[in-house]
Amino acid sequence: MLASKLLRLGPIGQMGSWARQLFAWPYFLFAWNLMARSSMVGSIMFEHLGWKGDALMVHVPAHKGDQTGERAFSRHVYANPLNPEICPILALAVLIFSSSAHTTNSPRQVFIGEHSESRFSEVLRSTLATASESEKMTLGGNVNEFGTHSARKGSPTCVLGMVEGPNPVQVFLRAGWTLGNVQDRYLFSGEGGDQLCGRAASGLPITDETFATLPPRLTSEAILSIQDDDWGAILPGYAAYPLRFRAVVAYLLASLLHHFEWLNNKLLPGHPLFSSRFFTSGRVGTLRSLVLVGHVKCDITGLQASGVPNHLVTAARVKELAEEIEALKVGPKRNHEEMMSFISAQFNSNPKKVGDWLLQTLEINGAVAVTRADLEAMFVSFRQDLLLRLNTHPTITQA
Repeated sequence: MLASKLLRLGPIGQMGSWARQLFAWPYFLFAWNLMARSSMVGSIMFEHLGWKGDALMVHVPAHKGDQTGERAFSRHVYANPLNPEICPILALAVLIFSSSAHTTNSPRQVFIGEHSESRFSEVLRSTLATASESEKMTLGGNVNEFGTHSARKGSPTCVLGMVEGPNPVQVFLRAGWTLGNVQDRYLFSGEGGDQLCGRAASGLPITDETFATLPPRLTSEAILSIQDDDWGAILPGYAAYPLRFRAVVAYLLASLLHHFEWLNNKLLPGHPLFSSRFFTSGRVGTLRSLVLVGHVKCDITGLQASGVPNHLVTAARVKELAEEIEALKVGPKRNHEEMMSFISAQFNSNPKKVGDWLLQTLEINGAVAVTRADLEAMFVSFRQDLLLRLNTHPTITQA
């Protein structure tokens, strides 16, 4: 609810600035997703941002709990195309493509201006003051208790309450909280745990296979169609951004294109995004058709979901099998022996296929390991149960 109110912020007064909305919405989402102090979010520079696989990488600089930066590592931040209102990648894209201030010769700070923490505090306070009674109840009743530290406390609390979610050690490492001497001696920030934390914090539903949703991305055809000079026309000042950040821009653009209709409906009229160079260039329609979406794995680009627990990958495969069987019901009528033979053959081969796929091609981190034997045993049991049900189903027995 709070993200929605920050998204809909407009200028104060007829001659006011859109800077409040462009600042507050992505600032809050980055604080939430990084489980970070407000002051740390304000210190993020463009050279701290990069892209790896299916995630934005944010290198967290030294902070209060790690003043020397000895335990600093890059956090994974994931897109949430299922709920654009809380998607940090889309919020960053709106900020970057709307802000003429970023077109200076050497853009460095993501959130321009001094005293970011106090600025966010002021915007947060004034926004909550306009909350209705029902909105206050959604936020827990007493909105006066909210402050710049609320996202840092709320995100770990939310993530730790998820069934099959990240464990406390993984969350503490992402938030930069100390675990005592044991952390320095025995625990290290493995990518898998942080990936799972990042996905969970993004708001993707951890209870089904859409938790493995991939970010909107451009096809190779689209990337090749945009020449080096074109990037400068799409995003003014593109060449002045650090090289590491330029790899992020294509994903920001894809997110804007994918959510184009949603942005038109949700952003207030007059928002600077709609007068930005790209949105007035006439290329939106052409490039929108070249954006890919999906989950688990992209067969076109080979992009694979990271930070996904094994049980959700298995659930995705079971759903595919169920859809195959459902298609048999509405397809050409088969006799009983032919249908049972087909289904049996499919399930005889699937345990090994799934095991090979999970163990060889998909990145699965951040959860208790599942062995090939576990998966094959599960599918054998599933096959036996399904065949028994099909053998006794009236539609099949009467065929």
